[in-house]
Amino acid sequence: GPSQTVPPPAAQSPLLQHPRFTCDLVYVHQKITKDAPESLLCQEIYDFFLEHLDTGRDDSTEYILEVGVSIPRLYQYVAMLLAHPSQRDDQDTFLEKLDFV
Repeated sequence: GPSQTVPPPAAQSPLLQHPRFTCDLVYVHQKITKDAPESLLCQEIYDFFLEHLDTGRDDSTEYILEVGVSIPRLYQYVAMLLAHPSQRDDQDTFLEKLDFV
């Protein structure tokens, strides 16, 4: 079912700072509409993940992706995650190559 709450903040794990650890995230949510309160919550949840899962490392290749109801886009994002993290471009470069940006 849809997310109804923003995850509680937790202490930053030292594992996220390890150079060989990669944490990818695909956030799948319902279609966002301007007049639905759940839409604002979807953005809050996505912002939470951006804030808490970003390692801040220059060499980081973790992907934090979001998709609504687009099944083809979901398939493309999952296909992006098939590459080994140490052999793939950073997220922005990869998305530019796929003309998503």
